[in-house]
Amino acid sequence: MKASIYCAYLYADGHAVVIYEKQDSDAGSIKYVEVYEKLGPECNFKGRLVVHRGGLFNLLRRAKIVRAVTPSLSHGSQNTQEKGIEVGYLELTMSNDWTDTIAFYEMPGLISGPHTYQPTGADEAFDPDASIWGQYRIARVHRVKPTPTTQAVAV
Repeated sequence: MKASIYCAYLYADGHAVVIYEKQDSDAGSIKYVEVYEKLGPECNFKGRLVVHRGGLFNLLRRAKIVRAVTPSLSHGSQNTQEKGIEVGYLELTMSNDWTDTIAFYEMPGLISGPHTYQPTGADEAFDPDASIWGQYRIARVHRVKPTPTTQAVAV
């Protein structure tokens, strides 16, 4: 029985917490957590992103830069500003080419994307010794592999 992503959190320091869910014929729904010390992308936001779909998490994982902006009038067009519609977005830059960008827009009360941006109150740092996250057991911690150091050999 393959597990699927139930929910994922990407923090401003680059670490991620992913809640997986799988169905067991005897136990029913089982949820567990995997923590990534550094997911990969450069994070240009404060707080955390909450991702509600596995496909978006896979895009985040492959992105080079992730940027999130809270909804405000100043982020919208002249038309949305005149109508008092706040606009926020999640922007994923996938390569060094700035045109290789995916954007998910959010307009509270009108449209929302498969994410929630929580800029305040979520300054959690990576804890390599944690065994519980929220109410879930941490099943695995994906650590950053240390870079090999080259030592000069005297001849």
